[in-house]
Amino acid sequence: MSSAQDYEELKSAYQAQEVTIKKYEAQLEKFQQTIINLQKHIYGSRNEKLLKLLDDNQESFDFGNLKEPIIEEEEQEEVTSHKRGKKKAKPKDVEIEEIIIEPEEANCSCCGKELVKIGEERTKQLEYILASFKQKIYIKIKKACSSCKSDGVSTGKLPAGVPFISGSELSPSLLSRIIVSKYEDPLPLYRQERIYKECLGLDLARQRLCDWVGYGANLLEPVTKRILKLIKEDDYIHGDKTTLKVQDLNKPNKLHQGYLWGALGPPGVYFKYSASRDKESANDIFKDSEGYLHLDFVCRV
Repeated sequence: MSSAQDYEELKSAYQAQEVTIKKYEAQLEKFQQTIINLQKHIYGSRNEKLLKLLDDNQESFDFGNLKEPIIEEEEQEEVTSHKRGKKKAKPKDVEIEEIIIEPEEANCSCCGKELVKIGEERTKQLEYILASFKQKIYIKIKKACSSCKSDGVSTGKLPAGVPFISGSELSPSLLSRIIVSKYEDPLPLYRQERIYKECLGLDLARQRLCDWVGYGANLLEPVTKRILKLIKEDDYIHGDKTTLKVQDLNKPNKLHQGYLWGALGPPGVYFKYSASRDKESANDIFKDSEGYLHLDFVCRV
């Protein structure tokens, strides 16, 4: 065999081997990408399903002619294990009461000398003090001249904001507590009624609490209107609605479906209740908006 023939055979074998190598390199790249995607699925966000991930990336491999594939190692980020420490209560602005406990022995048992302090040990305990009510009684003193009876009577003047509601014992602090408990905690009014009666001995009927919450809503109406105005002035507004069960006073033990509409944008969220999901309910909130309105429900506005 001539050297020219040897050269051609070697060249053909080299080209064939080069094609084979490129083929396996392409398969290997896809295989490595599949591994990366699986790692993301296990340790990262799980928005995609595992089976879909496999179907999109996995291929059948022919390892018959590939004896010793050399896979370049990727840099792996080592995640060191750590232990979560126990969370300790860190109360802020809590009244501190220190209770000093002296040893029972005041003198040394050997020589009789008085013991001196060399250190201390502290044991912390967080106490819960049940909420309490305080009734303020404003007494307006009436005075008159004992000699000049014709001068009239001078009476003390109540401070501004007293009474909060004419003919009612409601105070701003009690109203804020009721509203925050209902909408933030959340604690329905019937449970608040029971707590006030059983724990604090105060009889506050549920209907009375409802009337007070309605009064508070009227007081906050200028604030809510201002929030809605600022939201509608933004370039981008989120809107949504959800259903909720509502009690019907005219039909005891009956519930009807209502709708709570919401608008999100700077400086916060605006909510409005509606008995229906018609376009008038949406127009009451979103009309005159200046920006884009993002909705994830069907609404005929």
